[in-house]
Amino acid sequence: MNNTRLMTAFILVLVIAAGGLPPHAFAQTTSDGFVSTPAGKKAFLNGDYAEAERFFRDALREAEAAKVTPGRMATAIGNLAQVLAAQHRFGEAEELFDRALKVEASANVDPRVRTILLLNLSAVYTTTERFGRAESVLEEAVGLCRKHFGPDSRELAGALKRQGIVYAMTKRVDKAESRLKEALAIAERQPNLPPEELATILSSLAGVYSLQNKWNRAEPLLLRAVDLSERTYGADHPLVSDVLINLGEQSMRQGNLDRAEAVFRRALSIRQAAFGRDHVDTARIAARLASVLTALNKNDEAHSLFVAALPIEERVLGPADAEVASSLEQFGKLLRQMQDTSRAETIEARARSIRETLSYTIPAGQIVK
Repeated sequence: MNNTRLMTAFILVLVIAAGGLPPHAFAQTTSDGFVSTPAGKKAFLNGDYAEAERFFRDALREAEAAKVTPGRMATAIGNLAQVLAAQHRFGEAEELFDRALKVEASANVDPRVRTILLLNLSAVYTTTERFGRAESVLEEAVGLCRKHFGPDSRELAGALKRQGIVYAMTKRVDKAESRLKEALAIAERQPNLPPEELATILSSLAGVYSLQNKWNRAEPLLLRAVDLSERTYGADHPLVSDVLINLGEQSMRQGNLDRAEAVFRRALSIRQAAFGRDHVDTARIAARLASVLTALNKNDEAHSLFVAALPIEERVLGPADAEVASSLEQFGKLLRQMQDTSRAETIEARARSIRETLSYTIPAGQIVK
């Protein structure tokens, strides 16, 4: 994996660690009693996206039948969109986000609703690598945050963080560093900021420093994020594994494969205990560990991990997903290392086919604007 792609994976984990989008960014009004069902939100945060989708579809049907206010309707549509995006169903999610934004615009609902919808739509654009669109949406979101929530708001910190991620992924590291430093300064002034939000800002800024090979600046931020997550949630909480992934990615970039192996093993153990071996978030880390083991010539274990992880990734993320392509590419590298050239060529051809499809970002028929 080249440095650009590895760095993309490092930054994107901050967006997709909870399944695709910021884990607590549910659209809701501050004055409206309609919020997505608690059971739906719980299912989403637990990674049970099919169950969450069922709850949110029911909530949307109820909202449509009751002819609720625009704020309630935008909330219901936006929450369903978020769950679909978490399943990498980006075309469906984008259509719903567009619909929710039109509903919100028709009545100028609470600005928090529009802000969260824009942030979540920007995450769809970012994960599908439409950075120009993501940047445009985030410009509006940042402006809304500065106007309606103030210069020290949690909302502004979140918007700046996402803006910094887009700048980092488009190699504008100076702008990325500036936005993320501002986000961190705001976050550290927030006494009630959820620790996972501070941890993702720390990890994002560390990612920018890693992109510049400034390891001495990146390392303390990542270790601080790990420590913060452990002290807040306990050493075995899934959020700890999210931060460990970033530490593992940096270790790989530095060439410290032994450390990367240890970090990914710990993250995998946490995910297995929390979600089980057949969960996609477990499979994602298993594939990353397999890549490290390939580099360490621990071929048999790497092969077992790839064979277990790939079917799960393909089933949940879809057969034409960027993460699936990355796993296939790494599996192909392992197969060549194991002298299984014929099978490696087949696997590599599948990966190339996915990359060619993704060069259009999403299928043309799913692009709605």
